[in-house]
Amino acid sequence: MSEKTTKPFANVRSIVTQAAVLMLFFAVISCESSQEPYVPDEPTGYDTTEQEDCDNTGQFPALKGTTWKLVGIVDIETGILREFAPKHCVECYTLTFETDRIFRVRVIEGVFTMNLDYLSPWVTDDLWLEKYDGNFYWDSNYFRRAVAGAVSYCVTPEELRLFNLNYYLGEVASYSLFKRIEDCDNTGQFPALKGTTWKLVGIVDAKTGTLRELEPKHCVKCYTLTFETDRIFFVRSIEDVFKMDLDNPFGGIWGILWCEEYDGNHYCDSQDFRNTVAGAKSYSVTDYKLRLYVHHNGSPSEGVRKYSLFKRIDL
Repeated sequence: MSEKTTKPFANVRSIVTQAAVLMLFFAVISCESSQEPYVPDEPTGYDTTEQEDCDNTGQFPALKGTTWKLVGIVDIETGILREFAPKHCVECYTLTFETDRIFRVRVIEGVFTMNLDYLSPWVTDDLWLEKYDGNFYWDSNYFRRAVAGAVSYCVTPEELRLFNLNYYLGEVASYSLFKRIEDCDNTGQFPALKGTTWKLVGIVDAKTGTLRELEPKHCVKCYTLTFETDRIFFVRSIEDVFKMDLDNPFGGIWGILWCEEYDGNHYCDSQDFRNTVAGAKSYSVTDYKLRLYVHHNGSPSEGVRKYSLFKRIDL
């Protein structure tokens, strides 16, 4: 009999305990909601004044015709710079300005257009890898997300930064750092070439960075370019001479092994020279160096396979 009378009191104690817990829970919620909302601190780790001066309002260099190469993405909190692969790809991860505001973004294979005056951050969750020299690279996806997701920028004559937010904290967390490189693809402003002469330094493998000198090394006139105008130039291998135009690259290759003679000896490096120069589809030039690029599949939209490097010798 006593066993039956104790159970109802036990149930009452349980109900009272649960009610107390619920009252404590709502009291905590009420207390938290009365606190001041969390406001993140100002972003640190970079020069905010410099960014504001450059951000759509500052005076900065004319950008039309310039090309910029990614150095890496910088974490503002740690200052760590992360480089992207493939590092040896000349045209990968570049910006080329069509006007002072509108620019083409080159990933590895993919290209898209952006405008500094209308940065409209978009980020895709799709995993979109791109291929170079037979390999796929994850970094292409990270680069695309970083550049397309930029919210502001800063530019100087030699450096350009595209800033990214940490949307959870509402502050700048990283930026893509670009350095200005030699203008390329027939669009850049470069030195007058008419009357200049350029001597081959060697042929560079874009994948390994290895430079190969050609024989005969002691021939002064061999492997030279002489510009008739700012675009048209004569190419001399050893004995052979042919004409090319920077605006209309030939992109051809001689399939026949054609060695040439110098000082009583025959040199087959002349064949490699002719194929590399005549097979070029794009170029870059400064006051002292000129590069003629040979692309995979003969297309400028593909990666660079190798290039011939020349230095100016008429100065």
